[in-house]
Amino acid sequence: MYPFTNILRRDQTAEKIEIPLIIPSLGKFTRGPITLGEHLRRRRMALGLDQKDVVARLDVTTSTVWNWEHGWAIGKCNYIKINAYSFCKTILI
Repeated sequence: MYPFTNILRRDQTAEKIEIPLIIPSLGKFTRGPITLGEHLRRRRMALGLDQKDVVARLDVTTSTVWNWEHGWAIGKCNYIKINAYSFCKTILI
């Protein structure tokens, strides 16, 4: 390169950057749900509901539902709300 420019000399070539492709194992996607939040998410998706639909039914915030689905603990007072609606009765009975 010429100093202070981005122009290559004719005898030089640009360097190649190689980024390896990492494909995650299928084990994470095929295993059964473990936590209550994972059960809620799978059941919600199976019924075609959005998080906003669950928020409206359970009277909680969107961030609360997101937190539940991503591994945060569900408070005991919310178990009653969750069990009261038919979209998730198969989970807790």
